[in-house]
Amino acid sequence: QYYGAKHGLFKLVYEKPSRRVLGVHVVSRGASDIVGSLAAALGLGATVDDLAAVHHVYPSFSEGLKAAAEQAV
Repeated sequence: QYYGAKHGLFKLVYEKPSRRVLGVHVVSRGASDIVGSLAAALGLGATVDDLAAVHHVYPSFSEGLKAAAEQAV
């Protein structure tokens, strides 16, 4: 749980053949904490496999990103 938040949404939009991430929707308290790193990942052409492989500190908001990426893998 991040800052006591019980609800939120991470949605990855990606191209199926290449698995390249095209966009990310983040709706939750503290969403701005992760936007910069997501912008960098998208700019570098990250795939859902790349995002799923990244280690995220526990407990943290970025774990939601890993969970979303793992569902796509």
